[in-house]
Amino acid sequence: MWGNETSVLVGDYLFAQVFVTVAQQGFVDLMPPIAQATAQLCAGELLETQTRGLLSMKEKQYCDIIALKTAALTECACRLGAMAVGAPDEHVERAWRATGATSAWRFKSWTMCSM
Repeated sequence: MWGNETSVLVGDYLFAQVFVTVAQQGFVDLMPPIAQATAQLCAGELLETQTRGLLSMKEKQYCDIIALKTAALTECACRLGAMAVGAPDEHVERAWRATGATSAWRFKSWTMCSM
């Protein structure tokens, strides 16, 4: 019942709820990073679906999937956290670009090694 397909749909539902919340007055500044991350996640999911079970998948394709899904979500979370505490724009940018991507790659590497 709670397989991969259901998990993806629950994630989509949660994203929709985020958009409902962010669309409220006072949260509009959060919309662009969330919209960008959502678009990247969907592109990553499409790419993953197309290459699932493909034994000849190239390393670059796999890295693209990680960048579009795991890294995009982690970068968004880091950016929103910095924005939420009122960090200066240059700190928000640094949190988004460096910390989020690095954390995502470490997480993905750890999960792959622990399988």
